[in-house]
Amino acid sequence: MDFTNYFRTSLIDAERYATKFNEIEESASLVSLDELAEGRLSADTVNAIFEDEEKSSVDILINPIIIQKKNAGRIAPLWIPATLHSTGNISPHKRDLPWVSVYYLAPSRTGEVSIGYLKDYEEAYQNHDLSFEAWSDCWNFAEELFGDITGHTFEAYRNDHYEKWKYAAISKKQRNLREKEDLVHVLEDVSKRESHELPLTYRRFTALEPTKKEEFSFKESFTSSHDRHIGHFTGSDALTSSQRQALYHFFEEKKGSFLAVNGPPGTGKSMLLTCIAASLFVESAVEQRTAPPTIAVTAHDQFTTHDLTDDFHNAPGSLLEKRWIPHFGNYALYLSSSKEEGMECFCEVNRTLKQPNFLDEARSVFLEKAGSYAGHDFTSIEGVAELLHEKLCTIVNEMRQAFRILENGSDEEIVNWLKERNVNRHTRDAMASTLDLRYRRQAFSLAARYWEARWLNSEHDWSKNSLYEKVKSLNKLYPVVTAPVYQLPKYFSSSENDIVPVYESMDLLMIEESGQMLPEMAAAVIPFSKQVVAIGDIHQVKPLWNSTKTFDVANMVNYGWNEEEDPRVLFDSGRAASKGSMLRVCQHLSRYQVHPDVDGMFLTEHRRCVPEVINYCNELIYQSWLKPIRSSYESYPYPHIGLSDVKGEVTRYESGMSNQEEAAAVIEWIREHREKLLSFYNKDEISEVVSIVTPFSEQMELIQEYLELEKIKDLTVGTIHMMQGASSPVILFSSVYREGEAEKLDFDEDKTLLNVAVSRAKDCFMIIGDERLFDEEGNSPSSLLKKHVLIQRKSFN
Repeated sequence: MDFTNYFRTSLIDAERYATKFNEIEESASLVSLDELAEGRLSADTVNAIFEDEEKSSVDILINPIIIQKKNAGRIAPLWIPATLHSTGNISPHKRDLPWVSVYYLAPSRTGEVSIGYLKDYEEAYQNHDLSFEAWSDCWNFAEELFGDITGHTFEAYRNDHYEKWKYAAISKKQRNLREKEDLVHVLEDVSKRESHELPLTYRRFTALEPTKKEEFSFKESFTSSHDRHIGHFTGSDALTSSQRQALYHFFEEKKGSFLAVNGPPGTGKSMLLTCIAASLFVESAVEQRTAPPTIAVTAHDQFTTHDLTDDFHNAPGSLLEKRWIPHFGNYALYLSSSKEEGMECFCEVNRTLKQPNFLDEARSVFLEKAGSYAGHDFTSIEGVAELLHEKLCTIVNEMRQAFRILENGSDEEIVNWLKERNVNRHTRDAMASTLDLRYRRQAFSLAARYWEARWLNSEHDWSKNSLYEKVKSLNKLYPVVTAPVYQLPKYFSSSENDIVPVYESMDLLMIEESGQMLPEMAAAVIPFSKQVVAIGDIHQVKPLWNSTKTFDVANMVNYGWNEEEDPRVLFDSGRAASKGSMLRVCQHLSRYQVHPDVDGMFLTEHRRCVPEVINYCNELIYQSWLKPIRSSYESYPYPHIGLSDVKGEVTRYESGMSNQEEAAAVIEWIREHREKLLSFYNKDEISEVVSIVTPFSEQMELIQEYLELEKIKDLTVGTIHMMQGASSPVILFSSVYREGEAEKLDFDEDKTLLNVAVSRAKDCFMIIGDERLFDEEGNSPSSLLKKHVLIQRKSFN
């Protein structure tokens, strides 16, 4: 199968299916439904579309329904690809089928009020003949598709949240790939190359053969230290056993490898990435080779990107631990052309380095701080680099000798080693932690100062350097570079004007929240790297797939999948554009397996939530594999999982619901408990303490309106699907349903939903809803939640 062109087409399709009306509104021509149903347009409309082009036909997109919320832009949920002939006649498109934008289908990932359900959309294609001889066949199918999803015809369409515009629209079909354009260019370049010319990582990514697994049991206490594990980031805690085990096996991997690390919420996924990057940074300094390009990418969400860069923030510490170059604070560089709050962005660093006197100032400050550290003045930066390298090699040698004691030494040797360093605890775990917090941390600080010296001593012609050359230079100052996946190609291209990929230009590609990254997006960045680590959790919210199974299977067949073969092979591998993710692909390719049900490594120690909260997720999903690290509060003002009973009336919409009394009760709860919460957490704003989660975007909008009336600002409100990566001390969960309102609750149909919702809460998950919904006698996720409510209610009272 031609995977490269399959991924390329899937990327193009995904962007096409995600087209929004405001992107083509200015160039669209307005027409009536009657004209479209007849399949013939006026001469004026034809001339406007053709724009004097001497062609007999052009491809067009038709929007028969355009709707609008009050004080908001127009949206077009349905798109019909077609061919317009110069005669004015419309005919079905030869290849493409009508589609509905998933932005407007429930469950909502964007906060938009939905017009129907995604599951109905996916099923709709199964019930129709998809070959159209005449325009009337295509038009009738499009209206039936719309009816299957919304329950309405074009003429009769009504929606309580939207007003229907009196016009339909037609526009010339154009290739508009927006932010995915560069990813498509990479795959186009890959498709022109012979297999042997491609990086090993890409060849493995596009091979369906699963990797033979090495199964081993998880160790409660893993203290072994790999010789290459020699760095620990300043400000981080000591590693847990499962993090240490994952790190050890990462360093056992070779070029071309893929390692999946399964990290449930709060288990230190980002911290593990920082320690990998820190060790590679130190290793390259010891060996005095080029600083390793280590890149961390995220699929999409702002919470994850901020968390990752926060982990690399320069924590306060000793002189050695602080930057010796002015104007630099963070140890993670964020590739962005615009400023992002709380991040050290490439655009700002670029401006700083263009200042005419910056290097002279930086060298002067560096020498001054180096002199303070060493206790004597230096005449050259090279002299500082030599001293730092000597000290670094000394501490690394000491570490590696300690590794031997830790691995093979007697209990007496362990105790003596710890006593010599005034450590009170005398266990192997204590020795492993001491190596992290004293030796590896100091090694990282020495390496960071060493690389600053090397950077200051290197040739600089910043204004003439390409983006790629600039990023390569900045690798000496930043152990890791973070970026949204679509930004990578332009920063790793040998040309400023076009995308000319520099393959294998990254030593390591680390993909955070890889369960959210679509395989076709991952395919476009894999060739840049020599090795891949994917971190995520398959039990969190599923990715937002823009392609349906019907379209996806058609693409598979078009690119060589044998129709006689079972397509489940491709779906099970994680590579299918309609059901896959980078995490699943990486699990497929990982050679290690710790958990009996999940391929790859597995992080078990949970830091985010108090035990009373995470125990629910542990019982629901993780089979008691999670070990809470946080202690319970001696005294906490609320039950950790609580329920405030509200029996409001439910308003039903086409694909969602709201509950006015419940929304009001959420605001009342905040009003009543605001002062107590602010006092307990010593915060100034309630938005720092409370966030609100609900299953439906309609309820989200209603709560946002009530918050605005209450003049409560900046408080996070989202649907469950929007809150991936977020967390808050207190989560208020507006369940919306009333008893008897539905045979089955949405959040009971997929148990990952309540897993996500509850694990957002660090200290308290408070349900605001009808208590009768939650039946403790059942076996559903909500029944289990009620059992935990009752346990907390009993202990709290």
